[in-house]
Amino acid sequence: MLLIVAVAVIAYLPFMELPFLSDSYLQVYLGRKYGPMEQWNQLASDVLYRCRATSIVLTHLVDQLAGPDPMMHRGLNLLLHCLNSLLVAGLGFWKRIGWGVAIPAGVFFGFSEGHQEAVIWAAALPEVLVFFFVLVGIHAWLQALKVRSRGWMVVSAGCYLLALLSKESGIVLPALFAGLWWWEARKWKAPIVAIGLMGVVGGFYALGIFEASASHLHLNDGTFSAGAPFLGVVVKSTFRMLIPWGWVSVAILLALKRRENRAILTMSLVWIGITLLPYSFLTYMDRVPSRHTYLASVGMAMVVGAAFWRVRLEAGEHRRVLAWMLAAVICGQSLYYLWTKKLDQYVRRAEPTEKFLQFVQGGDATPIQIRCAPYGYEAFRYAALIRLGKPAEFVVGPDEVLKTVEIRPYCDPSKP
Repeated sequence: MLLIVAVAVIAYLPFMELPFLSDSYLQVYLGRKYGPMEQWNQLASDVLYRCRATSIVLTHLVDQLAGPDPMMHRGLNLLLHCLNSLLVAGLGFWKRIGWGVAIPAGVFFGFSEGHQEAVIWAAALPEVLVFFFVLVGIHAWLQALKVRSRGWMVVSAGCYLLALLSKESGIVLPALFAGLWWWEARKWKAPIVAIGLMGVVGGFYALGIFEASASHLHLNDGTFSAGAPFLGVVVKSTFRMLIPWGWVSVAILLALKRRENRAILTMSLVWIGITLLPYSFLTYMDRVPSRHTYLASVGMAMVVGAAFWRVRLEAGEHRRVLAWMLAAVICGQSLYYLWTKKLDQYVRRAEPTEKFLQFVQGGDATPIQIRCAPYGYEAFRYAALIRLGKPAEFVVGPDEVLKTVEIRPYCDPSKP
C-alpha cells in the first residue's frame, strides 16, 4: 500500500504547483454557484451539472477551506487517485485475478501517464470520483457474490447512485455487475432483481438527459452525438491506449500460452470496451481524450500486472530478472514522459490565463473585451472572477455590446 501511494505521489508531485488550467476556473465557479446546500435545488434542475454533483460539492468544500488554491484542488484529485490505485490493487481478493496480478497492476495504475489528465486537471475531478464509486461498487458486488449477501448488494446499489451523480459514465456499472454475476454466481438468482432495478434507474437517468437535450450543453455544442461513429472510436481508443506497454504485455501473455492468461485478457478487453462506450459518442475527436480513459485504464493495468507476474513466476533466475528489468523500464518511461513532455504541455496550457490575469492587474477598473484568445472568453471571465474578485461583467466577449464607452481590448493570438 505504501509503495502504491508513493509511486502515485512521486509521479504527479511536479504538477502540484502549476496554476489552474483554463477550465478549472469554471469548476471552482460551479462549486460556488451550486455547491452550498441551499443551492442544491438549482443544481438538480441543471441537466448537465447535476450529473457532476459530487465533484461540485467537493470543489465547494475545498474552496471554503482553502480558497482558489490550485495545489489544494489538484491535491484532491491526487488523493483520490491514490485511493483509486489502492482499489485496483484490492481486486486481488478476487481469485480470478489474485494478488500477484492486482498489486503490480495497482502500482502501474498509480504512475501510468496514459490517464494523466484526470489527475492533473482539477476540472477532471468527476473522472476520479466516478472511478472511485465504480470500483468501491465492484468490491462490494464481488463480496456480495462471494458470501451471498443482500446487504452488500445494497452497498453496491448505493455506489451506483453516487457514480451516476459523479459522471454519466457511471451508467456502465450494472453491465459490469451482470458480467461478474455471470462469471461467479449465475446460479444465485437474487442479483438478477438488483441488476434489473439498477437498469431501470439507469434508464430513467438517461431519459432525463435526452428529454432535456434542447438545453443540454454537450448535446448542442457538437461535443457528443448519438450519430457519432462510436464503434470506430472505441476500437481506435483501445488500440492507442494499449500503446506501448499494453501491447507488449498482451504479446507476453499470448506467448506464455496459459489458460489463466486468456481469462485475464478477456476480462480486461471486456472492461475496456464497456467503460469506453459512454465516451465514444464524441464528435470533436476520433479517439477518447486521456482523462476519459481513466476508468478503462483498469483493464490495461491488469494486463500489464499479469504480464509482470507471469514472467516473474517462470522458472529460471533470468526470467525473474527480466520481469524486474521490464518493470523498471516501464516506470522510467512513464515518469520521464510525465516530467518532460507532459509537464511542459501543462505549463503552456496555463500560460494564457496567467498572462491575462497579469494584464488585468496592470490596468485600472475599465472593463475588458476579449478580442482574440486561445480559449473561449468565459475562461478569462471566470479567471478574473475567481482569482481577482472582479464582477462577471468585467470581462466580455468579442460580440457582446458594452454599456460603457470605455473598454480595454485584449488580444492574445498565441496557440499553447
